[in-house]
Amino acid sequence: MTDFSTKATNYIRRGKGRPVILVHGICGSLQQWDRLGGDLTNAGYEVIAPDLLGHGDSPRPRPDGDYHVDDVYTHFERWLDALQLEALPVLVGHSLGAYLSLNYALRRREKIAGLFFASPYFSQGQLSRPIRTSLRNLEFGKTLLRLAPQWTIRSALRFTGSNGERLPRKIRNKLARDYKKIDPGVIEYARTTRNLVPQLHRVDAPTMVVWGEHDLTLAPESFPELCRHLPHAGRRELPGGHLPHLTHPDPFNRSVIEFLGALRPVPGLAGFGD
Repeated sequence: MTDFSTKATNYIRRGKGRPVILVHGICGSLQQWDRLGGDLTNAGYEVIAPDLLGHGDSPRPRPDGDYHVDDVYTHFERWLDALQLEALPVLVGHSLGAYLSLNYALRRREKIAGLFFASPYFSQGQLSRPIRTSLRNLEFGKTLLRLAPQWTIRSALRFTGSNGERLPRKIRNKLARDYKKIDPGVIEYARTTRNLVPQLHRVDAPTMVVWGEHDLTLAPESFPELCRHLPHAGRRELPGGHLPHLTHPDPFNRSVIEFLGALRPVPGLAGFGD
């Protein structure tokens, strides 16, 4: 039986103010939010970012086994509830992190103040053809992740979008380290996700969607579609590919801070409504 204990969950918690939960995507880690986290704490927010189940330094309850997206969601929900936050948080999610955040918004709608998404995943129909093909042979993908040296992964991550934009070496190094730290079984998550479109009309929280116009992982045209289904969604397209928070941090971070600043103040919380 899978261990969903949240006690060993690796996460950071810094700053004071409205809580902002930063949720990374598949094969990522909380370190992908370093730049945004610093900007948010400087702007007067509390930043909390976990390593999801099977990622970074969080538990791996199914070593080299099969993971289901319900595993990572259950772990995420229990961890978030265990924080016992004094104010409603804003969830900032990238890719799979957005999928988890959308599920939380659908199941615990009274528990959030807003949603901010980077290249959000919400349906398998968004996946590019190469990725859909790879889902049919996940055992090969797991073996490749387990055996590939870090330099090979770093080289494969050279380009961030179909426009040929190069991913800076520093970012590639960070991403390659994240890939080598995951349990390879986490790539099962994508195959077990459900189409959230039929439920999106129930997400009543203020939402902002940001994406890269040359995304090679998820179809760029799917993001405006998501916005059409969400009742209160703004949108912004940036250059680049699937990692706008890493490749274009300045405009991305400004968008997050502007979104947070437009939300209703939190009465009694230092810096909000006093």
